[in-house]
Parts: sequence; C-alpha cells; structure tokens
Amino acid sequence: MKRLAIEGEEGFVGTRERRENKRYRIKSGIAALMLENSSKIATIIDISSTGLSFVIRQCEMRENSLLEMDILLLDDIRKPDNDIFFPNIKCTVVSTDSFIDHVTPYALQTMTRCSVRFDAAIPLDSCPVHRVAGKKAAEFQVKRANG
Repeated sequence: MKRLAIEGEEGFVGTRERRENKRYRIKSGIAALMLENSSKIATIIDISSTGLSFVIRQCEMRENSLLEMDILLLDDIRKPDNDIFFPNIKCTVVSTDSFIDHVTPYALQTMTRCSVRFDAAIPLDSCPVHRVAGKKAAEFQVKRANG
C-alpha cells in the first residue's frame, strides 16, 4: 500500500487545514447535535470555537442556509455534570456531501456530512474539551499518513 504524503511533502494530495482555530476530533459515539428544524440527531465529527462538522441520516442540507442547533458533548453517562452543552447556536452551512451508508447493507440510507460556521464563536477553549476529544485533527492526519 502506498504511503500518503504529509502536508509540505512532494506528492501531498490531501486537504490542507483551512481553519484558523484549533479543531478537536470528537470520540466516536459521544456527541450529538439537535437541529431546530427537525427532530433529528446528528453525530459530531469535529468541532472548533467557530464551527463544526457532523453526519446526519436522511436530511436535506443546502449550502449557505441558516440553522440553529443545540450542541451536546457527552463525557460519561454516569457523570452528567461533566457534559458540555451549548444551546441555540446559530450557524451557516458552508459545505455538504451526501453518501450511502454501507454499514447496514439490508437498509441502505443516504447520509449527509455537513460543515457549519457559527455566527458567533462559542467559548470552547474555556471548556474541558479534552475529555470528549480524540486526537487533534492535525495529529490524526499525520498518523494516518504514516500508518
């Protein structure tokens, strides 16, 4: 298998980090996002103080549309006081990408990956995000490139 090049190396074809704020990759299965215009819950992929990306099942999202959402980052189900909650966050959709979920082949469903920019920054850096975050996105990319 061919090794992926790291940003700055010749042959790098991945995406360069475009965000100016620190981005946290969220551990699988511990974060949820509730959209105001539907009763759907989305899974957060990564988050920064100025935006986030998430995956949601069967939901139409259009670029440049406005959303309001509640963000819940779960630390430990036995310690709800450690959860991080940001209610009524207004944001703008900056990109969407639909794909077919192949996890359950008997019930293929359309999934949408969506990135949003918050209208006002959230105080993420003052929260204990390390409890709910995996590796930072840049560390994740380097490991993937070397691994």
